[in-house]
Amino acid sequence: MEIKKDKDGWSFGNYGSLSPNRIFTNDVTFPWEYNPHGVRPWLIYSQYGADALVWAGFEQDALDVAVDLNAMDHLLIDPDETMSFEEAEDAGYVPLGNASELFYLAHVGLVDLNVKKLPLELACAFAEARGAGYENLV
Repeated sequence: MEIKKDKDGWSFGNYGSLSPNRIFTNDVTFPWEYNPHGVRPWLIYSQYGADALVWAGFEQDALDVAVDLNAMDHLLIDPDETMSFEEAEDAGYVPLGNASELFYLAHVGLVDLNVKKLPLELACAFAEARGAGYENLV
């Protein structure tokens, strides 16, 4: 996948573009740093295009982090819709995040990005944002 800077933020090949406020620096870890949990960048996309880039050790964690950072609200099931766990599971809804809110993930995918293959400009932006304590690349 080709990753390049565009006028609105960063383009991730066929997955679409993300504005800097959708590229999170929640747990930026570079290859030379101690990383026992294998934290790496994950691109989360849906039928609407790229939704967010978060740092996590595995797919479930990436989705949970994205939900907790309010990057997946467009896939949130109406909280007023009450149903049992079995009904939610049958409908294809998945509880995510610290609040275990229900999300519809039928058209959601994740791409495990290799941090060593990130463009230098993006890697530097991650380093600067992490050093400044920012939540995202804004």
